[in-house]
Amino acid sequence: MSLTITLPDDLVEGIKKIAEEGGFESTEEFISAAIEQKLLEMKKDKFYHLTDDIRVGVEEQGYTVKQIIDEIERRRHEDHHSG
Repeated sequence: MSLTITLPDDLVEGIKKIAEEGGFESTEEFISAAIEQKLLEMKKDKFYHLTDDIRVGVEEQGYTVKQIIDEIERRRHEDHHSG
């Protein structure tokens, strides 16, 4: 798939400079790597928000994170010894 975008000249020059200094073979390679990194960062942020929401929900139910971890470990131990 191909995507064409228009960027300000100063940004293009900055991209060219960073790509060259960073050892990228082309500006396209640099831009692709930068976008992949940004997408991963956004996925991590989404994951962290989700886990924070889960933690808040668990705490609202009266459980501590330690209690949940202990329960997971207990069940993991039971499953390991029963199978």
